[in-house]
Amino acid sequence: MGWHAPDGKLHRYVIKKYPMSEWYMLRREVATVYSSVMLVLGAHAVKTHAYIRGNDAFLVRRFIRGIDGLDVANHPERYPDSFISNERLASLYVAYRVIMGDADYNNSRNIVLAHNSGVVGEMAGATPGPTVVMIDGEANFPSDELFSKRIVPTMGVPWTPGMPYEGSVEWRHALVSKIGRSEFISKSVALQDPLLNLLAHRLTPSGVQRLELSRPAMIKMVNGLEDTLRYLGNFQVYSKAELNDPKLPIRYAMQCLHDALVVEKPVTLGDAIAGFFSGSE
Repeated sequence: MGWHAPDGKLHRYVIKKYPMSEWYMLRREVATVYSSVMLVLGAHAVKTHAYIRGNDAFLVRRFIRGIDGLDVANHPERYPDSFISNERLASLYVAYRVIMGDADYNNSRNIVLAHNSGVVGEMAGATPGPTVVMIDGEANFPSDELFSKRIVPTMGVPWTPGMPYEGSVEWRHALVSKIGRSEFISKSVALQDPLLNLLAHRLTPSGVQRLELSRPAMIKMVNGLEDTLRYLGNFQVYSKAELNDPKLPIRYAMQCLHDALVVEKPVTLGDAIAGFFSGSE
């Protein structure tokens, strides 16, 4: 923890130290915050900075008062529509889990259910009050480096170079082809994901996949791609060659979302969970 009081008020921070060997993780976490703003979700990403001192780097993030996502599994009734709307929950899932290709999608502690935190009101002009805040986004934006250095060793994911990255749209397509669209969606909703857990409590599990996504929100996400790619380049999450590859996970995901939007019918959360496969199996 750290704190200062530049305006007479106490500002509290979370400070994380990264040795040089893990700077790639620091770059990812900061890039996720900037990218979420480009994907129109700045109100759910807390102010974050990075500082380098010698061979160490430090992430400094405003401290958010709240409860981590584990509480949702036990008490979903505590978080009604007035806490956060179904539309916002769906948009968060699309951006963080699908577009960003979150490999840590089953970690409920990466979501903070913030209660009347004064910091929330500073986040992209958000109104102070309860909301969902996303933290620790270093497992987003999959790459061989991320999976070989972190995901495989720490999470035991059975991945080798050339395989789809777990959490990515390509991975979703592969599993849909293997076990079927309905089965994959059902298994995804059953995971300990607070975003889908809340929606399932409100709408029933079958209602989750029928929930229509906000078309204006999805269009804004697609339009934010190029700025997001610039941030990913600035923070060295991907090389220039990787950024120009049409198979780059975020490019491929955005193309799938774009293709789903141009069809003259609603795009559902079930479509997004399945990697924007529409219709029945």
